[in-house]
Amino acid sequence: MFRTSAPRCALCSILCLFLVSLAAFPANDTVDRGRESVGAAEYDPVGPFLTFATDYPVERWSMVRFDDDGVPMVRYGDQYYYNPATIAIWGLQNFSNYSLGRLSHLDAAVRAGQWLHANQDLQTGGWNLDVAVFPEGFAVEPPFVSALGQGLGISLLTRLHHVTGDGEFLEAARRATLPFDEPIADGGVRAELFGHPYFEEFATNPPLFTLNGMLFAVIGLYDLSQAGDERAQELFQDGLDTVEFSLPFFDTGAASTYNLKHIASPPLEPAIANHAYHELHVGLLRALHSISGDALLGSYVERWSDYSDRSLTLYVARGFLEGPCSDPAPRSSPRRR
Repeated sequence: MFRTSAPRCALCSILCLFLVSLAAFPANDTVDRGRESVGAAEYDPVGPFLTFATDYPVERWSMVRFDDDGVPMVRYGDQYYYNPATIAIWGLQNFSNYSLGRLSHLDAAVRAGQWLHANQDLQTGGWNLDVAVFPEGFAVEPPFVSALGQGLGISLLTRLHHVTGDGEFLEAARRATLPFDEPIADGGVRAELFGHPYFEEFATNPPLFTLNGMLFAVIGLYDLSQAGDERAQELFQDGLDTVEFSLPFFDTGAASTYNLKHIASPPLEPAIANHAYHELHVGLLRALHSISGDALLGSYVERWSDYSDRSLTLYVARGFLEGPCSDPAPRSSPRRR
């Protein structure tokens, strides 16, 4: 049994909620869902997004409420804020339902896309999160842009453009690539990992190199590249090259790590991914393998899937899986940004 006490930061808690929501489904619908289903089919850049149609119901998140326009807001402390990643996830789950024949869901997906279009910074292309977060105890002051939100937003907007033909969705998706060319210090999401560009989920200094945020970003860039955007294609290839280069650093021999804080900020210990995040890593890599056909990615899908079968239960029993969803308490003294 995983503990689900205080998460390390608000964005982590958001992702944790839709990951652990897998447990809310009947057992025969969710057994090994992350490994067997997430990204298992051939990835479609204009079709259902992974398994968001059923696995990640934003309406069930205890920290979410909907505004008067029916757009989700997330509770941070005693206030509610718009989180672009949450809105994109909600839009993608509704679009995925629409793609599977549940036509009434298109309206909610379009509302999410319209919010992203209306709230995008037209100069930077970013969707800002206007609340402070504290990943791994590093303070990130608002406003900041996350590669996670940028990638998910692009994935939604390109799908909406394909279905509706509305050029404003495609224009917003193209603007959303701008932060991928800007370093974190200048308000972008670009970090460097041994000379390789890394699209960072959190605007920390030094970077944390969070894996799931990078993978979602690369998939979003692929989606836009399939709409004919040449810069997105270049960024996708750069990101894919970095993923392939960096995977050995995330591999402990028995599980994946949530980020590379142990490399970026020694002597911090590795943040071993808990079971939900490890399965998410496998599913996202499976989707990228479907896209690229790269043998290295396929080998990591098999290797990390095998970790789930052989080792994760043992590691949980020994208390070694203190991943981002199960940190007993947030750090009281934030480190520098």
